[in-house]
Amino acid sequence: MGWNCLLVLLVGLIMVRMESVIEEINDRQLEKLIEENDFVAVAWFTKTCKTCDAAIASLEEVDDITDKYNIEFVKLNNKKYARGLGIRHFPAISFFKAGSMIIYAGDVMETEAVIEFLTNEDALELPDKIEEVDNENLFRVLEEEEHVAVLFYEEKKRDSMKALQHLEMIDDEADLFGIRFVRIIDLLLAEDYSLWHLPALAFFRHSTPILYMGDINNQEEVFEFLFQNKYTADEDVDLEEVDEEKLDILINHIDFVVVLFYKEHDEACKLAQIDVDSIDDNLKERGISIVKTKNEDQIEMYEVEVLPKLVYFESEIPTFWPDDIPLKGNETILAWIEKCQDSDVIEDITEEMLEKLIANTDQIAVFFYDKKEREAYEEQLEGLENIDDELDSYELPFVKISSKSIAIDFGFEEVPSLAFFQKGVPAKCDVDLMDEGQVLKWILLEADMWVEPPVVEQIFLIESTRQEVEWPVEKAPTLVMFESEEPHFYQGDLTNSEDILNWLKEFIELDPAHVEEEASGDDIEGEGVEG
Repeated sequence: MGWNCLLVLLVGLIMVRMESVIEEINDRQLEKLIEENDFVAVAWFTKTCKTCDAAIASLEEVDDITDKYNIEFVKLNNKKYARGLGIRHFPAISFFKAGSMIIYAGDVMETEAVIEFLTNEDALELPDKIEEVDNENLFRVLEEEEHVAVLFYEEKKRDSMKALQHLEMIDDEADLFGIRFVRIIDLLLAEDYSLWHLPALAFFRHSTPILYMGDINNQEEVFEFLFQNKYTADEDVDLEEVDEEKLDILINHIDFVVVLFYKEHDEACKLAQIDVDSIDDNLKERGISIVKTKNEDQIEMYEVEVLPKLVYFESEIPTFWPDDIPLKGNETILAWIEKCQDSDVIEDITEEMLEKLIANTDQIAVFFYDKKEREAYEEQLEGLENIDDELDSYELPFVKISSKSIAIDFGFEEVPSLAFFQKGVPAKCDVDLMDEGQVLKWILLEADMWVEPPVVEQIFLIESTRQEVEWPVEKAPTLVMFESEEPHFYQGDLTNSEDILNWLKEFIELDPAHVEEEASGDDIEGEGVEG
């Protein structure tokens, strides 16, 4: 019995020793390993090297530690191949990160220094690539980091690869705000967090998960979700301070951002921070993020002359707190921000902001005017502001700027002028600016977003814009066809779609395929003018 126990113990010790030995591979295996793994460490040795055996033995301890960081540690004996990589002295250590190699310049025998070289934060940071972890490493990360975004996905599945591709676009941005991004393939662990359909995203705040329920392929929404959930309502945290880089990221990635521009050691600025901080939860309910900055470059760029100053950004377009009103009173500040979000006014911007928007925005509509002559075309401007909300639904920004000289720089000799910029190239609106419908159609055509409405919808929409006109309608519902503003009344059966289509053919040519698609009586019945 004693011999059996001893035998088992010996076998166990042998297996442990075998598991801790660094695997030896050849150059082809190394190339495959580098292709398949983010991190690969290689111990280089030769048969004639007098110190290599001792160095490899000391590196066994390093191998055990690197396993915890998802680093593949191998050894390779090929002097010619090593020299081709720039390795001239043996033993040597090299580290491959996403295919790029770094050679360790220290003493290979100093294991603590080797461990630091392979596992420090910079070494394990992957630019524009989300770090892959296993179960053990995930829980290590959750213990070490306060804010961790975890992508649960499936290997080689189309939906998972698509989500990974989108989320890697915001990996560096999230890291800049102190949010660690990792990915894991572990179906059982995903189920433990009630993630039944993959890919899925969980945001761990102090190890407590918050599940993301939105579109995982919309990296802008994901980033907004992560930023707005960094802190709980119970945490006593001041407004987040941002520098120029962080502010640009927030404005570019989040639809609604409020920024408090301030200066240090100023009593009015301190009081404004207290007031603004007290409405943070109210703004979160509206999907508005709020930060503060004392960055002088940003203060100068946005032409902020009075501090403290509150600026509301919607789709990168700023609205400024009035200079003549003191920035104080949390209820007053909240009411102003809510009004900004609910308003459909076209925002006034500066020349520098216009240049930035044109450079950073693929498509944008710009109304050039002169404040001195505003009364002459006030009605035009009011009409254009009516379509601002429509453009918001297409995610098309619309701004205005008072500057004849800038209009001339873009080739517009007269103001007012309406222009649409596509990748920086302007096109001048050639329709009547008083006709809101035609202006909206022109912009959507320029943006390649216009969809010709069905015939019946055309009739109804045209009628609905002329409600002030008295029509000789004897009964409702009644179907009316307008031809050059002249109404024609349908006298037949509104439930007979074939008769209606034949009647419409008398006025316009209909695409046969379109006719077949629209030939449902349900689509037409009940549409018309109520007398």
